[in-house]
Amino acid sequence: APRQCIELYFDEKYSIEPSWECKFDHIEVRDGPFGFSPIIGRFCGQQNPPTIKSSGRFLWIKFFADGELESMGFSARYNFTP
Repeated sequence: APRQCIELYFDEKYSIEPSWECKFDHIEVRDGPFGFSPIIGRFCGQQNPPTIKSSGRFLWIKFFADGELESMGFSARYNFTP
């Protein structure tokens, strides 16, 4: 809804193939509705990303996997906040 933000949380079971600068498997999060919106972060490895809060009512999220190595994966939840 208008005038709301999104809070994105990653659950404890988080494991994405680690790599330098997350070049291979990764989650990319952007602050807005598009793939060219400002980047919040690119995440991989074994450590949960921090809670992410959008500046408005959209977050753009992409999961990329190269098909080479496998990890446990991730689970995420979100809430809308005023």
